[in-house]
Amino acid sequence: MIQQDRLSASLQTAFDAIIAAGRSIEPALERARSNSAIEERYQGWLSRHGLQATKESLATVARQAIYFQVLNQILTAPPASVFSEDVELSHFLDVIGLDTSSHGVLTSACISLIERGDPADNSVRLIEAGAAATADDLVAAIAGIDSPVARVIEVPQVQLGAKEKWTGYLHTHKRSVSTGLPETELGQLLTVKRGIATGHNRFFCLTEKDVKRWGLPSECLRPVVTGARDLPTCVLNADDFVVLREAGRPVWLFYWPVDWALEDAPESVRRYLAHGEELEVPQRYICKNRHPWYVGERRAPADVLFTLFNRENPRFVLNEARVLIVNVLHGLSVTLGLSRESQRLKALLAWLNSDAGREGLRQAGGVYGGMLKAEPGELSRMRVPDVRRLDLKAVCELAMLFDNLCITQRQQSDIDTARRAIDDA
Repeated sequence: MIQQDRLSASLQTAFDAIIAAGRSIEPALERARSNSAIEERYQGWLSRHGLQATKESLATVARQAIYFQVLNQILTAPPASVFSEDVELSHFLDVIGLDTSSHGVLTSACISLIERGDPADNSVRLIEAGAAATADDLVAAIAGIDSPVARVIEVPQVQLGAKEKWTGYLHTHKRSVSTGLPETELGQLLTVKRGIATGHNRFFCLTEKDVKRWGLPSECLRPVVTGARDLPTCVLNADDFVVLREAGRPVWLFYWPVDWALEDAPESVRRYLAHGEELEVPQRYICKNRHPWYVGERRAPADVLFTLFNRENPRFVLNEARVLIVNVLHGLSVTLGLSRESQRLKALLAWLNSDAGREGLRQAGGVYGGMLKAEPGELSRMRVPDVRRLDLKAVCELAMLFDNLCITQRQQSDIDTARRAIDDA
């Protein structure tokens, strides 16, 4: 990780390797590639420590996800050949909120420190560092010294599975659902699905102007939302959809009617398909693997929309406008237990959009390059209050607080206070 002038730091050969999540800094690598000052310092660091100079740029090394630094403390820069089965995972750092983007590279959200040894007798030190943690705090945590800004937990390595989330061990002291509340998995209340994969959003998602230009009939159009920017609050209603239409946003999904045959389609539709062929849409991976290429997934509108990639403002949005979504969003549909229970759904949405809900989301999902993300399976396993078992008074209070949160968001007033009111309910 690049932060301030780390490349002038001293070398401490404490570990055989350090591996970080390379994709988490991928968006910033193009900026780093053109930063000659960083590149010169990197090559100078290699030379000062007697390491072989490389023709690869710092950006290329970063993309390979082999790092040599934890904040200000450079530990080692070994070749990739050190990796083998006889290694001990010494430490696992969950680094929260650290951002060095002004230097061209974002810090990784997760760093693993590797040493040679026998994994069977090894314990892994899990470290959760907050944004206030300094380099000294992290170095102390690596040595096993716990602090309020860098928590330390040790777990036998044999208990850590390759397919499980290790961050769960760090969250055992945190309960997202308050003690005493009935709880369940979100998947018991809402079925989670990824949005529609069109294969070519620019072709399949049209603005109002596009529709008029091509003369497309309403029979082959469905209302759609194509991203989180079109969901600024926790509810999307018919009036909001009109605003998006008038703002020139892509709000219409080209959706082939089930009873149409190509030869019977209106001339305007066939012209639009020919335009798609000119754009080579049928050669796109998803399109060429479905027949015919222009007939996409069949979906009913979800009851709740979830903004998939979130830095600071994840939202579970009540879909009153009954729009479809593309695959940069998740759709959540009520199960039989919440069918026709609009107040209980609002009560659940109140909690999901509260600070407690954000903590639950963080525990269920993962942080990638500073972005909080949860896949459908992870979201389904998220622990939430079981609103089916709450008394009517509590349900009505939470539903009212959800409505208040939506109003506050529209007015862009004190949203934090509205969220705290839900946490305190």
